Amino acid sequence: MGILPKSELIRRIMVGEVLINSNADTKIDAETKKLILKCFLSQSTTKVEKYFKTYFDDMSLDDTKRNKRKNLIKTYVENFVEVKISQSEKKIKNDFRSFGEGFDKINEISPPIFIDSLNTGNLKAANLDLTLGNEVYVTTDKVPQKLNTMGKDGVVSIEPGEFGILMTHEYLFVPWDLMGYISIRLTHKQKGLVNISGFHVDPGYYGRLLFAIFNAGPNNVPLRYNEAVFMIMFNELLPPPKEGLAVKKGSWYGMENIPVETLSGLTGKSLSVRNLDERLKKLEMIYPALGAGIASIVIAVITWILTHW
Repeated sequence: MGILPKSELIRRIMVGEVLINSNADTKIDAETKKLILKCFLSQSTTKVEKYFKTYFDDMSLDDTKRNKRKNLIKTYVENFVEVKISQSEKKIKNDFRSFGEGFDKINEISPPIFIDSLNTGNLKAANLDLTLGNEVYVTTDKVPQKLNTMGKDGVVSIEPGEFGILMTHEYLFVPWDLMGYISIRLTHKQKGLVNISGFHVDPGYYGRLLFAIFNAGPNNVPLRYNEAVFMIMFNELLPPPKEGLAVKKGSWYGMENIPVETLSGLTGKSLSVRNLDERLKKLEMIYPALGAGIASIVIAVITWILTHW
């Protein structure tokens, strides 16, 4: 298939919704189950939007609800850790078919894309836009900043020549038959923001996504909390893996905050054309004044010698 189109993205996300809500603690009602089934069968953006608006209730800004979903995703995904793919697929099918009436008649069930919050406006023709998370780090700071301490409109500004570490607001899972390709959105690329970290997400990864960025442009680039800054596309592995581990847990899997080790060597003011220009201008201001001061002293010394010799 190659890159997943919007319809397949919706179908995979709705598989995830079934599995998240198969947990007895969620206590989902029959009407919501029917809506999930309609979303899965139709891949209709309108129905998906209705579901997420009804069920999420502004969850993107509600940490309590989002944390509960994040923990459900983590718990479910960790059933796949170091388990054969065939066993994981069997569990998915069993949980899916036991979810409610109508789900038991569906045979084609692909591994899920889990995501803890979703604005359907970020679902594009062949990609999903991801938003800026709460924790950010820029090289002029000593420690990461928390944008939500500035209110929901918290803004971080990346200066020219400055590096930054950014995280997505979304906590997601990439299934073992897909690879994610990530990038910064064109809107921010045009301002000079460059992604200098990895450009793919491994099959089986779960957690928030980390971006190392550099401002190669001439101006500051402001980024707003919860703004769509990144994007991810999902490419299907052909042929899909059938043996081995469903998820081999990496050291950064389940990531929620910026790892301390990523900050090593980045702290301090970065050298750039703009920084060097500012330093040169300061020197141009200092040296004429310094020269004038030295000349005044020399003249004073000569005058004293001539008058007291």
